[in-house]
Amino acid sequence: MKRIVRFPKRKSHKKVHVRWTDAVPVPGSPPQKRYFNIETLFNAITQLFNTHDRVFTPVIQAAMGPAPLGSLNFNLISENAYQLTFHLQAANIRRKRASFRVVIAKNEKECSSILQAEQGHLKLLQERYDKGVLAPLRNGIVYLPDHRGRQLEPRELYTYMTRWPGAHGVLGITNPRQLSILDSERHVCSVAATGQIQQQMLEILLATYDENERHGIHLPELELTDFIAQYNGKTKTRVWLSNCRKVQSRLTPAKLLHACLEKTWDDPNEVFPLAPEDPRLVWNALLSVLPKEKAANTLSEYHQALQNGRLKSSMPEYIDVLMQIALS
Repeated sequence: MKRIVRFPKRKSHKKVHVRWTDAVPVPGSPPQKRYFNIETLFNAITQLFNTHDRVFTPVIQAAMGPAPLGSLNFNLISENAYQLTFHLQAANIRRKRASFRVVIAKNEKECSSILQAEQGHLKLLQERYDKGVLAPLRNGIVYLPDHRGRQLEPRELYTYMTRWPGAHGVLGITNPRQLSILDSERHVCSVAATGQIQQQMLEILLATYDENERHGIHLPELELTDFIAQYNGKTKTRVWLSNCRKVQSRLTPAKLLHACLEKTWDDPNEVFPLAPEDPRLVWNALLSVLPKEKAANTLSEYHQALQNGRLKSSMPEYIDVLMQIALS
């Protein structure tokens, strides 16, 4: 007979121990506007875990088992205009451990709306390409009281959790040929490693495209920091899409490839292209997602659109080399 393990109800003095680290470890990152005191958020979530949490605890116990939680450590790892992202390290009373990413909106209005839409986009894109998209495991609401104790309606901050992909950081620009991975330090990638990252970003954008629906990621609003990457020194770097604010319909394969090859990101001092310095990496990205004949047809369709003037390239010589690679 299968043994049923029953855990006693948590006594009032057996509270979950919650720790917080409020320090975004991105060197040189500009200050971001916040709409509430961060301590108010910390107190609200600490209280949530010690009452009736239906947002985070189900995901944590699904990974570690039904034993009561013992300790939680939230470490703020990145911040942008509309969200805070934490590394959550959880342990239960049986000393099992698990890690997650927790993303929380910065206000109850536009930031929560953006995050809610993004959660839906990521879920859809993850169904198309599980390997390269960090999709939410669960979403919910954190109720934020007024920190001054006024009798106001609590603010509802949208939140979701994803799996923890291991130590990682957001991407930053070092120069037009090199990226950095920003975690607690700035790890400058070699030119070769940067090319690997660019190829993987292209693979994600191509693999999350649905040709039948003519539907994919809207590149004009895609930021470099929407990707995260693991820094593994000399070994191959792994890349995921972690944010996606907007998707797009009526997107042909040629228009998608054109948008990818023309896409650039800039900071105050540098401009960085999505297209790798070596055109062979673009061809490799196409081959990783499509059969060779289909990849060649997509590239040929794009080249034809350039020749008849429907699209215009800022780097025609690069495209010519890419065509030669595909035909060789």
